[in-house]
Order: sequence, then structure tokens, then C-alpha cells
Amino acid sequence: MNLSFRAKISLTIITVSMAITCVLSMVFYQQSAQTVQENYTQAQMQQLTACAKLFDNTMLDAYSACMYAVNDESLLESIQEQDIDKISEQLDVYRNKNRNIDSISCYLPSRQILLKVNTNGLTEFQVTDEIAQTLQQLLQENSGNKLSPVYARDATSVTQDNLFFYSRKAIAFGGEELAQISVGVNEREIFFRCLQNESSQDTERFILDGDRILSAADIYSLNTQITWPDSGVLVTDVAMPTTEYHIVSIAERSQITEPLRIVRNRILLIAGFLNAAFAVLIFFVVRYLMKPMEELRSSMQQVSGGNLKVRAPVYQNDEIGQLSQGFNSMIAQIEGLIEELVTEKMLKKEAEIEALQYQITPHFMYNTLNSIKYEAILQGAPNTAELLEAFIELLQLSASDRGAFITVKQEMHMVQNYVKLQQFRYADCFQVTFDMQPEAETCYVPRLLIQPLVENAILHGIDHRKRDNQIAISVLCDNGALAIKVEDHGEGMTPEEIQKLLDGQRKSKFSGIGVSNIRERLRLYYGGKAELRFYSEKGNGTTAVILLPISYDAEEYTI
Repeated sequence: MNLSFRAKISLTIITVSMAITCVLSMVFYQQSAQTVQENYTQAQMQQLTACAKLFDNTMLDAYSACMYAVNDESLLESIQEQDIDKISEQLDVYRNKNRNIDSISCYLPSRQILLKVNTNGLTEFQVTDEIAQTLQQLLQENSGNKLSPVYARDATSVTQDNLFFYSRKAIAFGGEELAQISVGVNEREIFFRCLQNESSQDTERFILDGDRILSAADIYSLNTQITWPDSGVLVTDVAMPTTEYHIVSIAERSQITEPLRIVRNRILLIAGFLNAAFAVLIFFVVRYLMKPMEELRSSMQQVSGGNLKVRAPVYQNDEIGQLSQGFNSMIAQIEGLIEELVTEKMLKKEAEIEALQYQITPHFMYNTLNSIKYEAILQGAPNTAELLEAFIELLQLSASDRGAFITVKQEMHMVQNYVKLQQFRYADCFQVTFDMQPEAETCYVPRLLIQPLVENAILHGIDHRKRDNQIAISVLCDNGALAIKVEDHGEGMTPEEIQKLLDGQRKSKFSGIGVSNIRERLRLYYGGKAELRFYSEKGNGTTAVILLPISYDAEEYTI
């Protein structure tokens, strides 16, 4: 039965749809996890609200004790009389009325002493500069009607505990400042009452003032900035209405959803066994249905690799069969068109490169020059013979048919011969330095690539009236590229002059190959992998740089 391709695909989709069980399991897990997290957050909000209320009530008790003490006429009278025993007895009464208070102290400025009453009884301290500074800070931060306590270390405690303080001035009826009353609640007491009793193993709770930790399980983290965790946790934050602090709980999501993950994994395991059984059937069904498509795909890959002789087999007259027939017909047409196009393009490129590269081919010239050279030697003119030898080598390399690419060493040898001729011509008014890395010597470059740049530097870059002109030629391998640089210290060029040079308006006088010719050959051989750049400023010389791929094969980029 010849089924349509659409019917075959539909049958395959129906068979494979059993894998939806896995998706449903994941959706169930995600929704369940979200519900669990919402319930957990709601429960945490209720617990934290209760904790916040307990904390506020504790602080309000401490605040009330402080306000009652500074307005207690009997205590004020004892302070005026400087009766230490009475002051300590009355302070102890306030502390005993509220067991949440850790300590209550009275600072007597006239005598520079601090009376402190806590569970250890009365302790009298001589006020040092540190204690005085702490007391003054407490008084400043507790000024006004602010109900938030001041969080600070107890300077009079050996263990330097952290306390929540309320501090007020005790003022006589006449306006005289008699003393400073301070009530403190220990941070550890707050933690065990408000946080520890409600904490679970996988939850951390903090009391924060902004990002500063006031109370937490880790005492070493107190009075430091909290580091907020990433998205892998649940954060619940409740503001305390009275004291303006925040109580925060942080729990790992993975711990909260652990039971759900176990259920999810069991479901996925069962679904995995079922799908494994169906996979065998699906495999054979899909294999049968997709065989024509696979063969068509294989044919397409071979065509993309350059094999235009391949043809896709045609099994049936369904949609895939019709597609294969159309593909075969298209490839046959493309094969014919490409053959015509390649032939025309190759002929065109060969003609372009031959016209660009072989500008001088009269072999008889260097044969005649050889005769002149030997005559110069017989006549006792070795310098003339050396110059003729350099010129002959230059002509031989230019006119030879050894290929479009030569090694950097050969190219540089030709440039050196060219430099000798030009130095003779211009009476040694310039010097040329050559710097070539050893690993660059065997790299292949297009013939006559460097000489036009050197010629341009000699003819247009230097001042022939001076005797100290310098030209530097360097070739090196840098980051996978071959860098060729020709630098002169001449008069330089403006951007407009550089553009004219690149456009071919300035030609080489020796070979007829100008800068635009170099750019064209780089484009033909390397495409976008090579480039020619000029860097110049008027009066600061010119640097020409060629960047092209490193190649140790003369045929790699030959067209």
C-alpha cells in the first residue's frame, strides 16, 4: 500500500507520543514543587510574624523599663543624693520586673562611674574614654521618640556581648542632667527566644537592620553584611512594625522539594521501562519509513561535498519519491551548468593572473646581459659585473615559469638584488635592513609581492637629496599569519595620497606591478584571508603591512 509521506509521519508521531509520559511527570513535579514552596512560604510568614511580634514586645518592655526609670522620682532622688546602694536596689527592681532585660545601668557623670545591674548583681565601673564614647553614641542614636533599639557591643562586658540598648537621660525637675539610664537586652537571649525555637534543620533565620546581621545562629556573622544567596533558595522577609527591623528566613529549595523529587524519579523510572519497550517497535517502524529519506539525505551530503555524479534512489511514487526524482533532475542540470561555469571562470582567472604577474618575459634580455657581465669582468669592472648579476637574477625570477608562488627566502633574495641595483642608481643615498624569522623563510608567497612595496618606498618614500635614508623590511610569523612589513622614514603620505596609491594611480616603474596589483592578486589567491594596509602621517614616514595565511605548500593557494 502506497501511503503518503504525511500519513507515514503521522503514524510515527502517534507511536512516539508515548514519550509524553515523561513530560507529564515533569509538569506534575513542577506544579507540585511550586505548591509546596508556596505553602512553605506561607507557613514561614506566619511563624516569622509571630517571631516579629515577640521581638517587638520584648523591645517594648525594655523601652518601657527605660522610660519608667528616667521618670521615677524615687530613683531621681537617689541619684541626686549619690546614694549608690539605693540606686542599685531600685535598678534591680526594674530588672526583676522584666526578665527579658539582660542589664540596666546608670551612668553618673559627676562621679564618672557606671553602675550596672545584671544577673551577677551590681558592678561599678570607672568610666573610661571607650565607655564614655559608647554611652554618648547610645544616647545620640536613641534620641527622639524612635522605638528601634541601638545594636552595639557591651563595652563593660568581658565577653563583649552584642545587646539591643535603649538609653535616656535622667533629668531633674530643674532641668539638670543627673544621669544616663541604659537598658540592654542580650542578642543571644533574643535568638533563643525568637529564632531558635522556630528554626528547623534546613532553615536559617536572621534579624536584620538593612543588610546588617543583628541576630543569627552563627555568632561570628553578627554585625556583618549578609551575603544574599542565589536563586536556589527561598527567602521569606517580614518587617517588624515597631522596631523597623526585619526578620528573614532562608531555606534551600532542594531540601523542601526532596520528597517530591523521590516521587518524580520513581515515575520517570517506570516511564523509562515502558518507553524502552516501545522504543524497539518505534525503531523498526521509523527505520522502515525513513530509509528513503536517509538515502536522499546521504545523496545531498555527497553533492555538498562536490560529488555531482551521485543520484538518489527512487522506491515509490509518493512525496519522497517525487522529491528524489526532482533532486536527481536538478543535480543533472547543475552538473552541466557548473562544468560550463568552472571552465569559463578558470580561463578568466588564469588570464587575469598571467596578465598581472608576468609583466616582463623577454628572455633574450638576461641572455644579452650575461654577455655584458662577462665582458665587464674581462674589462676589470667587478662592481659592474655584480650589478649585472643582480639584475639578471631579478629578470630570471620575474620571467621564470616555476609557478605563481615562491618561498619567502627566494622573494627576499630577489628584493636584495633589486635593492643593490637601486642603491647603485641613487648613489647609496639609502640603506636597507632585512629582518626575516627562520620559520618564515620556507613560507610560500605570491611572486613579486614584496618588491613593489620596496620600490614604492625608494621612489616615493625617501628624500634622494639626503644620505641617511633608512628602509626596514621584516617578515615574521605572528598568531597564525605571515606578516610582511616595509617601513621607510621619509616624508610620509596623507590619507588622500594613500587612497590614490591603493587605487592604482601610482605604478611601479620596474615591473609595472603597482600596489593595486598586489591587492588584486591577494584577493584572487586568498579571498578575504589576506589584506594590505598602509600606516602613514605626513612627515613621519610610511609603513606598508601585508597579512596573509601561513602556507608551506606551493600549491595550496594556486589557482
